[in-house]
Amino acid sequence: MGCSSGKDKDKLQATELTDQYKIESVSEEKVYGDVLTVFTYPVVKDLIDKRIEEKINNTLAARIEDYRSVVSVSEELGVEETMTVWYEVPYRTKEILSIKFYLQSYLKAEDYTDITIDTFNFDLNSGEDIPLEDLFKVKTYKDKLNAKIQTMFNELDVQTNKEFAGLEDDQDYYLKDDKLVIFYQSLVYTDDEPLEFEIPFSDLSDILKAPLN
Repeated sequence: MGCSSGKDKDKLQATELTDQYKIESVSEEKVYGDVLTVFTYPVVKDLIDKRIEEKINNTLAARIEDYRSVVSVSEELGVEETMTVWYEVPYRTKEILSIKFYLQSYLKAEDYTDITIDTFNFDLNSGEDIPLEDLFKVKTYKDKLNAKIQTMFNELDVQTNKEFAGLEDDQDYYLKDDKLVIFYQSLVYTDDEPLEFEIPFSDLSDILKAPLN
């Protein structure tokens, strides 16, 4: 599946695809001042096109460096905090790879734990992160997704702080098994946990640009 945004002549295009690539874990534990960090993150190996492999791994490495920067700021502010980062791979085919990061921060002074979700949905043809809109062949995809999420939102058994406002302009999502998962960070609709809404691919087959399975 290719991204529709941009027609740059220098954009990468995989020479060949494979579903036999590997996801290897790298773990590091460090102390920055009073901040203990434990980061576990993936490295993609054995893609046929090494340019795509390098691009994806560089993107992941840059995001981990962003996480390190957050820790450095906490250290400069003298905040005693523990940060733990780990990941899972909820969806992988020869064309798309979804990676879901969890960032857990614990502030000792406030005895408060927060979890943030961060995701990538890589197009293995190009190494690009796929925007949600690029999954769909019609511009009205938001109408269908909003209707489905609204129904699930109304049935939540957790306390929310406002009404559902619809998909955001740059909506976060990931793919999981046979579902599209739309999610919102904590504090958007709830006080202490992210919200996730799972929509089966079969419910979206009439508007998906290409079949997902």
